[in-house]
Amino acid sequence: MRNSNDFITLSSRYNLEQGIRSIVALKIFVNINTFVFAFLSIAGTTLHFNSSRFSKPNYFALVEMIQNFPTYGIFLSIYLFLTLRRLDKTSRVSLTLSIQANPNQYFEIFNKQLK
Repeated sequence: MRNSNDFITLSSRYNLEQGIRSIVALKIFVNINTFVFAFLSIAGTTLHFNSSRFSKPNYFALVEMIQNFPTYGIFLSIYLFLTLRRLDKTSRVSLTLSIQANPNQYFEIFNKQLK
């Protein structure tokens, strides 16, 4: 990437910001999925190997307690929403602060690109 922000167009800046936003969302989703499914695999394997020690109603109750996907989905959605909202605010502030040039300069650059 260039060292100076003078040569980065507004659309390029927007595309970069959206790319970063997508990467952050995917990173959160992958990290949480890895943790949750590793935990569920360990807990489920341990429970199934020790199933003979539980009565049938207790065993099925524990199996149902481990499989908490609706709760996981709700918390993941809320966490992603809050994180992306915070990222959007910081991106908006960064973009606003980086536009210190004369507004006519962007129209001039746009007209040059059209020619």
